[in-house]
This record gives sequence, structure tokens and C-alpha cells, in this order.
Amino acid sequence: MFEKILNILKQGAKFLKDSGLNITEVKELVKKKIAELVEKAIDFKIDFLEYLLERIIIIAVNIAIDKFVDELFQNEAVAAALPADAPEAEIAKAIFTI
Repeated sequence: MFEKILNILKQGAKFLKDSGLNITEVKELVKKKIAELVEKAIDFKIDFLEYLLERIIIIAVNIAIDKFVDELFQNEAVAAALPADAPEAEIAKAIFTI
């Protein structure tokens, strides 16, 4: 399951890169979008432990985002390896369309 989510995020980053955004803009937008999705997924009646778990998840995902967006911008082969017709690419386009 995590692999599918990671592929959607990678496809989203590629989509944003291909849309002309720079590396900083891609990182910020992907992080913002994933934070919004995580926050929406957690009930509004959160207690302290749920809040801590949410923050830990966001920090861990942000580290992963930095890593794969850096790879995407530094190595064209990484971007080329993400098939544009993969199901994750369509999901990513729907999530990351500005």
C-alpha cells in the first residue's frame, strides 16, 4: 500500500516538474498537498497522541519527498522510468493539477 502511495507522490512530482515548476516549488506543493490529505484523513476530534502521530507521519513523508524530488530533478533517467500511462500517473494528475 505504501508503495502505491509513494508512486502517486512521485508521479505528482513529475507532473509538477513537467508543468514547469522548479525544484523548490515542487517540494513545497507536494508537501502541502500531502499535509492536507493527512489532516483530512484524521478526525477533527483528535487527541494528543493522534496529533503526534500525524506530525510524525508528515515529517517522515516530507523527508521522502525531498529525496525523490531531488532525484527527479538531478537524474532524467529517474523521471523517464515513471511511465506516463501508469494508473498512478492519472491519480497524481487529478491530485496535483493546479
